[in-house]
Amino acid sequence: MSDERRVVQEAVLMLDLVGSSVVAAKFGDAKAAEVKAALDSLVRRAVAACNGAFIKDTGDGHFVTFEHELDATRCAIATLSALETHNRETGPRQSKWRPEFELHVRVGITFGELHVDRHGDRQGNTANLSARFEALKPEALICLEGGMAKEEFEELAQDRVLVDWCVRDGIMDEFGAFVTFVGAFKPKGVGTLEEVYLLDWRDAPHVDLPPRDDEPPRNLPQAGPARALRPNLPPPERFELRGIDWYCEEDRHYLHGRAEDVAQVRGLLANCAVVRLTGPSGVGKSSLLRAALAPALREIGWRVAVIRPMRHPAVQLLRELSVELLTEGSPTFAEPLEPGLLRAEIAHGKAYGALAMGMGSRALFQRAQEQSFFVGAVNTLAQGRMVPVPGGVLILDQGGALLGAVGVSGDTSDNDETCAIAGIEAAGLKANPG
Repeated sequence: MSDERRVVQEAVLMLDLVGSSVVAAKFGDAKAAEVKAALDSLVRRAVAACNGAFIKDTGDGHFVTFEHELDATRCAIATLSALETHNRETGPRQSKWRPEFELHVRVGITFGELHVDRHGDRQGNTANLSARFEALKPEALICLEGGMAKEEFEELAQDRVLVDWCVRDGIMDEFGAFVTFVGAFKPKGVGTLEEVYLLDWRDAPHVDLPPRDDEPPRNLPQAGPARALRPNLPPPERFELRGIDWYCEEDRHYLHGRAEDVAQVRGLLANCAVVRLTGPSGVGKSSLLRAALAPALREIGWRVAVIRPMRHPAVQLLRELSVELLTEGSPTFAEPLEPGLLRAEIAHGKAYGALAMGMGSRALFQRAQEQSFFVGAVNTLAQGRMVPVPGGVLILDQGGALLGAVGVSGDTSDNDETCAIAGIEAAGLKANPG
């Protein structure tokens, strides 16, 4: 049986109810279940307000995921604020109320890769770390300069939110003033230390919860506003000498003599999702990519973003691509960068280009190599909807009349084209790949 898992980048929130075993021992399982039900109701409303998704019930708590660190943080704040109100106002008004029935939790939030199976369950080190952040004990804390003493941390046995460095970085703009360095710990089986940060949720901005719903949905809505791309425009030209520094797209008018190199790299990109350019320092790799290849790709309708992923590329790529490519206010990229991210749009663009130009997209790709300004101008008129690489095939009847076009994406361009031709011919029609 094939492994149908996929990898996503998500924030994980692990929440655990404190003292549930005491309630069960003193007042019975029925009362413990009643206390847990009160917690579930409040948590579900907070998750709904913050665009989260329940993955599973962990017995005394919940495993919840979010596309963004900010949403996970807002959910934690909303949950703890609601629990505080419940303990102060709602609970004491109930008959036979006891202090043991107060709702107190611990929360851990981490961000990183998760493996998703075909049932939607999430697994991976990010989830494991979130559970360890939630349950972190004072004896496991490694005290570091600028952090807390073990005695100080011991006082935070409940109603606390601990986050990792990645979440801390992702929420700094909105919640940076409410994040405190605690120290570090070394997870079992992991060779590196994990930095720990405390969120001061009481003073942080709160999220209002939606009205109570006695039948909350198990799977919360995932859809949000559509992403909007920035106009595909090159940066303004820069007229100053760069000295020994590399040339950027702003300096494209200064760089000459690299047309053959550009054509070679562009040909590789047409068939490969990733192309790595290597060579000795000083031979002009950066200038070739930035000042020669980037303008050439933009002319044929490709999007260009120059980013530096630094230490944590899986996270940083998504953030920087969101800044470089999306308009302000658009939902940021949160899924891993894989061909499936825009597969349908790419297939449609191949078919659209073939129909618009009256030739299979292989011929369109060749023309883009030879007349990039022309194809780029046409794609601008088409509002960037053409994808001039192989995989868009014209459909003809047996008499040679044009019926339409098929676009395929998901493998190399050559294999996409082969799939399109096979489908057309299986239907008893003729294929013209260009």
